Amino acid sequence: MDTIGNSAILPSGGNQSYSSRLRSIDFLRGLALILMVLDHVRTLFCPTEFDPTDLSHASISLFLTRFITHFCAPAFIFLAGVSAYLYGLKRTRQQLSVFLFSRGVWLILIEVTVVSFAWKFNFDKFVIIQVIFILGFSMILLSAFIWLSRLFLLTCALVAFFGHNLMDTYAAPDGFFKIIFHILHVQGDIYIGSWAVRVFYPIIPWFGMIFLGYYLAPWFLLPIKLRVKRFFILGLISLVCFCVLRWFNIYGDANHFTIKGNDLTYSILSFLNVTKYPPSLLFIMLTLGVFFIVLAAVEKWQPKNNGVILCFGKVSLFFYLVHLYLIHIFASIYSRLILNSPGGWWLHFPTSNTDEKWPANYSPNLLLVYVVWLLLIIIIYPLCSAYQKYKSTHNYRWLSYI
Repeated sequence: MDTIGNSAILPSGGNQSYSSRLRSIDFLRGLALILMVLDHVRTLFCPTEFDPTDLSHASISLFLTRFITHFCAPAFIFLAGVSAYLYGLKRTRQQLSVFLFSRGVWLILIEVTVVSFAWKFNFDKFVIIQVIFILGFSMILLSAFIWLSRLFLLTCALVAFFGHNLMDTYAAPDGFFKIIFHILHVQGDIYIGSWAVRVFYPIIPWFGMIFLGYYLAPWFLLPIKLRVKRFFILGLISLVCFCVLRWFNIYGDANHFTIKGNDLTYSILSFLNVTKYPPSLLFIMLTLGVFFIVLAAVEKWQPKNNGVILCFGKVSLFFYLVHLYLIHIFASIYSRLILNSPGGWWLHFPTSNTDEKWPANYSPNLLLVYVVWLLLIIIIYPLCSAYQKYKSTHNYRWLSYI
C-alpha cells in the first residue's frame, strides 16, 4: 500500500541497487494482493457452514484454497516494517515517527469506514477490525518504538511471537477488561453500547511482524548475494523449528497435529493446519519461513520494472479498496440473478438475520471462485495501471494517502 511502503513511503533512490530492492518489495506485495483476492472471492462466492480449514468437513481443494492465502497478511505487515526503515534513511527520526503515526491513524479511519462499508454495503452500527486496522495500529506503535533500539523492537516481537500462546486458555472477566483483551488477543465480537465490533486481527502478536520487518530491513542494504543467503537461511531455520514443534506437538498451536491411521492426506493437511486467528507461533514460523525463502528467490531473480504483479504492489491501497467493492458488487449480482436472493447472506455478522436461510439453489463451487478471481484480476489491472501512471505524473498531496 502506498501508506505502508512503496512510492509514498520510500524515497525514489536513483541508484540501481536501491531500485532492485524496491522492486522486490513491490513484487511481493503485489503477489500477496493477488492471493488475497482469491480468499475474499471464496468468502463471498463460496461460503460454507463450516470453517474451510475444518478437516472433518472441508475438501482438499477447499482447504488448500484457504491455506495458500495465509501468507498474505504476514507479508503485508512485515514489508510495512521494512518500508518504514528504508523511508527513514533519508529523514530524521522525528519525521519518520510523525509519518508513521499519521499514516497509521489514516489506515484505521479507512478500515472502520470505507473498508467496513465495502463488506456490508450498509451503515449499521457494526465495525470490522481486519488487516488494515492492525496495520495502522502497528504503524502507530512503531512510530513510538523507533525511538528505542532496534534490538529492543526485535525482543518485543519475539516475546509476542513465542509468549502469546500462553494466553490461549485465559478467559477474561466480563466488562471493560474483556473488551481490551479481545482487541489485544482474541478473535470474536465485542459490544460497546449499541455498537458491535468484530475483531478478526487482534493486536498481539501481529504488531510483532512490523517490528521484525523494521529490525531486518538493513539486510536490504547488503550486497544482493549476501541478503539472498541470509533470508534463505532464516527461512529454513524458521521452517525447521516449525516442523520440530509441530511434529511433536510441543508448543505453539492449540490445534494439534494428528495422524489419522493410514490416511496420509489427512495427516499432511493436519500438519499444515495452523491457527490464524490469532496467529499462533507455528502459523508465524510457517508463513514467515516460506515468505523469507520466496523473498530470497525474488531478490535473486530481480523482477523487471514493468509487469502486472509489480503494478499491483505499487498501488496496493488503491488495489485493496477497489477489489473489495468489485467483489461485493459481483457477488450481489450473482446472488440476485442466479440465486434469486438478496446479497449479504454469505456473511454472518451480529446484525444479520440469523433466521434467514441460504438460497435453496446455492451450493459451494470452487470452480466459480477461480473463474471470478481471474476475471477480477483482469479487470483490476487496467484500473491500477491507469492510477499508477496518474500518480507518476501528478504531485497532489492526497495521492500519498491512496
